[in-house]
Amino acid sequence: MATSEEYVVISSQWDEPLNQETVDKNEIASYILNGSPRITLAKPKGTAECLKGYDRVYLDGRITVWLKCKSCSGLLVYNTRTGTGAIKRHKCLKSATGSNGKQSKISMFTHPRATDDDSKQLKEFEALCDATDLCSFSFVEGAGFQLKNSTEDKFNSSYLTTAKYLFNKDLSDVTFVALNEETGEKETIFGHKLILADNCLYFKNLFYGESNGETSILNNKSIKIMKPLLEYVYTKKIAEEIGFETALSLCELAIDMNYDALITSIFDKYLSERIIDIEITIENIPVIYFMSKKFSLASVVQRCNCFIEKHAEEIVSNKFFAKLDIFDAVKVVREAVKVMDNIEVFKAIVNRVESVSSDNSVILLRLLNLRTIDQENFAKFIRPTKLIDDDEYFAAFWKK
Repeated sequence: MATSEEYVVISSQWDEPLNQETVDKNEIASYILNGSPRITLAKPKGTAECLKGYDRVYLDGRITVWLKCKSCSGLLVYNTRTGTGAIKRHKCLKSATGSNGKQSKISMFTHPRATDDDSKQLKEFEALCDATDLCSFSFVEGAGFQLKNSTEDKFNSSYLTTAKYLFNKDLSDVTFVALNEETGEKETIFGHKLILADNCLYFKNLFYGESNGETSILNNKSIKIMKPLLEYVYTKKIAEEIGFETALSLCELAIDMNYDALITSIFDKYLSERIIDIEITIENIPVIYFMSKKFSLASVVQRCNCFIEKHAEEIVSNKFFAKLDIFDAVKVVREAVKVMDNIEVFKAIVNRVESVSSDNSVILLRLLNLRTIDQENFAKFIRPTKLIDDDEYFAAFWKK
């Protein structure tokens, strides 16, 4: 990532910046935090004095609406429509200090006639903001308080520390039960919904979406998996060394959560070298297959394909069958119909059709050997689904 001191000149149109709908703020923040080469920081255009404390953010050489504060690394919107309003209202840690360099007292944010209850309320609000990584004082309303409006988002946890709340009971509002395999007992892990939701889309949907708190894929997971998972959510790293098998299990959970950043981190740190030579089994094929496709590991993809064809009967009966791409699913079904009861193959295809509705899985039905299915089983299992009609079934017997 180019630093603000380099002030790289980039040819981009001011009137066509990448806006908030096109480029997500958290995505930009993550790129900056990780030093991504996709990000370049340059001196913003304009003569306003308030612009001196900021760098313009460019993504892949294109200008965005975001400015980065040099003091607190916060991201603010700045374009021809919003002007410098957000910048002038921005209160970072540096600008919140007095002329003597000392931290301003919390009383500076209250009305001179504020009551003791008002001040207590404000302190409690600040404590909550600190615990959940909200940008405190970007929005404060109520009797006795000055109104502090800001165009900033409420969340800015990419730059405020959340590590101190990892596994901390203070201000915790959610708990996870994990199994300690060494003692055989269950342990409670404390969490904070806002921190979890702001750093991981899975938790955002879990706590504030339509899932109503359903935690099925996290229930009774091993403590060896849950602790590294939460550690990454809070700190964006896994400090303690974890074994290869644990890394595979954690990666499998990350896949189920669609947690792409964690998948990449685990692969880079724990799997990239050893995955090439690992022995593929029915237990680990789901994660090995996924990683080989995601990171274009040609030799591993080839080994996975050979394993899938050789173990077609086991694969088609496994939930992993629904996660295969359509081309590999075809290979599995072609082999499975030769050695399995075709009714069982049909049931597996139906499950896949129901869970993967967008990849034309119904074409797999054409690979069934309908002549091996008697009329009783056809009437009982196939006809009710309406996936294969009577004409198609009986036509199979007319073919030579």
